[in-house]
Amino acid sequence: GEEEAEEEGEEEEAADDVDAEAPRQSVTEYLNAEVMPTLQKCLAAAARVRPANVTRFVADALAGKKVDKQAAEEEEEEEEDEERQPTREFLNASAVPDLLPVLNKIARDRPKDPIKVLAKLLGERAEENVL
Repeated sequence: GEEEAEEEGEEEEAADDVDAEAPRQSVTEYLNAEVMPTLQKCLAAAARVRPANVTRFVADALAGKKVDKQAAEEEEEEEEDEERQPTREFLNASAVPDLLPVLNKIARDRPKDPIKVLAKLLGERAEENVL
């Protein structure tokens, strides 16, 4: 009766953000088509800038927010004397731990706007990391 109707309503709400019309691609095809081109640009910027909070930087860049390059440049100046960590190592250490679970969720849920969802979820993880 009423409980079933409520459950169906909840399922519909949860499914609203999922693109049911999209043909079912493999996870790799889906992420390569919908997420990676934009994400790669943001990660490349993070690798150049080397912000203290890479997750926050990438989340803001994905959300279209102007990233704080001045603060990042100040951090970079402090590092110039030290030997710079290779890009792959830097991203593996600073971005991958937060990216993997979020990308898995996006691949599983297939939202209509995966970049928006990626930015939101990474932003939440960045806040958790600060606490």
